[in-house]
Amino acid sequence: MVKSGATALVVSVVVMAHVVAALGCIDLGPSVVQCSLYATGVVREPSLACCNELRRLNGRAQTTIDRRRICFCYKQIVPQYPNFRDAAVAALPRLCGVSMPFLVSRNIDCSK
Repeated sequence: MVKSGATALVVSVVVMAHVVAALGCIDLGPSVVQCSLYATGVVREPSLACCNELRRLNGRAQTTIDRRRICFCYKQIVPQYPNFRDAAVAALPRLCGVSMPFLVSRNIDCSK
C-alpha cells in the first residue's frame, strides 16, 4: 500500500511539474507590458526590461507546441492594442539580440 501511494505521489509531482512548465498567454503578458511603449511608438527603442522579457519568453518557448501557444496568444492580444506597429514588433528580436525561430507578425500562421 505504501509503495502504490509513493508511486502516485511521484506521478502527481511529475504531472504538476509539466503543467507548471507549460507556456500560456499569461507568460506573454509581461513582454507585452514591457514592450508596449516601443511597440506603439511612444519611445524610439525597446527598454532593457522589454528585451529581458523577450529573452525570458524565448528561452521558455523551447518546443514547437510552446511557440504555437505563444503565437496564438500574441494573435489574441495584439487586436487589443490597435496602435501596435507591426514593423516595430517585428524588429524587436533584432534590436534585443534575440534569435527567434519565426517572424513576429500579426499575420503569422501559427499552425506552421
